[in-house]
Amino acid sequence: MRESSQLRPIAMLLAAAALSLVSPSVANAASADAARSEKSASYTDSCATGLAVSLYNGLKIRSQPKNNATVIATAGLGDPYPCELDTVKLGDRYNGCGVYNANGWIIIQVGPERYGYSAMTCWRDA
Repeated sequence: MRESSQLRPIAMLLAAAALSLVSPSVANAASADAARSEKSASYTDSCATGLAVSLYNGLKIRSQPKNNATVIATAGLGDPYPCELDTVKLGDRYNGCGVYNANGWIIIQVGPERYGYSAMTCWRDA
């Protein structure tokens, strides 16, 4: 069956409308990916400056990179702590500070010759 010349413009309009419906979701997906990248970049990935700032109040610093290790200090929101430069230790997995299934822990200095571990996703470089 041949398509009439009157139906062809309608088909073209419908195709254009369908494309305009698809394009925003692609743009939204791209902006969501960019937002996730920006958010994930907001925490330290290795204590690059030698000084980390707590992103949360009541942040636990533990004796080992384990969820059940003894808490040796607690950081408040915005508290700066010296940290071991360019070092991340892999330890227990945790869900926290906006990240799920992470296992990177930074080494935080809590006193003279006294160090502990804290979830790297809860700190930013100073």
